[in-house]
Amino acid sequence: MRALIVEDDDTTRLLLNAILSRYATCDTVQNGGQALEAVQKALQGGQPYDLITLDLVLPDLEGLEVLRRVRELERERNVVSRDAVRILIVTGAREDPAADYEFRNGSEAWLLKPLRERSLVEKLGELGLLTT
Repeated sequence: MRALIVEDDDTTRLLLNAILSRYATCDTVQNGGQALEAVQKALQGGQPYDLITLDLVLPDLEGLEVLRRVRELERERNVVSRDAVRILIVTGAREDPAADYEFRNGSEAWLLKPLRERSLVEKLGELGLLTT
């Protein structure tokens, strides 16, 4: 599995990397622009990501804008939904991000910060990303 961690908070980024690196080869970026570059490069190289963990609040682009653009990049390359990257929103917001239309139509799941390893691993299983 290949994973992209999009997180501007150093502590959360390191935690996600520590947990996910047990299951995936991980790349990490700190903002939305870097995320879009990484996704585009992965698609062009024929090695797309299986998972993106995406913070909603980033210094340059909002997470929902990154989400929308990732799905746009996939559509441009005719990526079918079963092959699309699984996007896991990671947020400190206490409201349910699924209430947002773009979230519901672009990502598969969400987790609240502070992250718990068990919750993250359970989400990976629910998304069909763990082979046991």
